Amino acid sequence: MKFTKDNIGNRFNDDIKSAFQSLMAGDLVLFENIFCSAPDKKERALESIEFTIIP
Repeated sequence: MKFTKDNIGNRFNDDIKSAFQSLMAGDLVLFENIFCSAPDKKERALESIEFTIIP
């Protein structure tokens, strides 16, 4: 099953937290379109992050 959730800010919103609660061993989690604000105030894109839930 695939879920797509949007989040803005430096903390997970309630929608994301709820989705995490339903994860099971073997599920793949992928974070895409990650941006950060650098000390020079410029927004930068970061690489995607992927991991698998283990028991």
